[in-house]
Amino acid sequence: MIDAALRAAHVSTDEVAAFIDRSTERRGARRARRALSIADPSHESPAESICAVRLHEHAIDGFDTQVTFGSPDGAFRARLDFLHRAAKLILEVNGEIKYVDGEAGSRRARQERQRDYRLRNMGYRVYQLTWADLFSPETFREIRRLVHATPPLPG
Repeated sequence: MIDAALRAAHVSTDEVAAFIDRSTERRGARRARRALSIADPSHESPAESICAVRLHEHAIDGFDTQVTFGSPDGAFRARLDFLHRAAKLILEVNGEIKYVDGEAGSRRARQERQRDYRLRNMGYRVYQLTWADLFSPETFREIRRLVHATPPLPG
C-alpha cells in the first residue's frame, strides 16, 4: 500500500516517516519504519511490492527495479521488473489474468516468450513469478542461492 501511495503521489516518503514519528501508538512503529525503508514507487503492482518484501525477508539484495534493458546494438529493448546484473537474473511478476484475454492474451504470452528467449540467449536467467510463487519459500531460497553464488562485480 505504501508503494501505491508513493507512486500515485498521494504522500511522500518524508510525510509517511513524519506520520510514524508523530504517532502516539508505538506498537508496530518499528515494522512501519522497516516497510517504509523498502517501499519503492517504481513497483507497478501489488504483486511487485510483495516480491520486493519477499526479497527483503530472504536477505536478497542487489535487484534494480523497472530497468529498461537491451542488446548492446540497441536492436532489442525490454522493460524488466527486477534485474540483478551481477547474477544475470531477471524476475518478472505477472498475474495470469494478463494471458487469458482471448487472442490479445495469447499474443502477449507469445511476445513475452520471445522476449524471454532473447534474454536467455544474452545469458540471463528469467523467472516468471506467479502469485503462488510469491508465497513459496522454495522460490526465494532458489533466488537467494543464485544471487549469493555470484561473485561480486569488480568495483
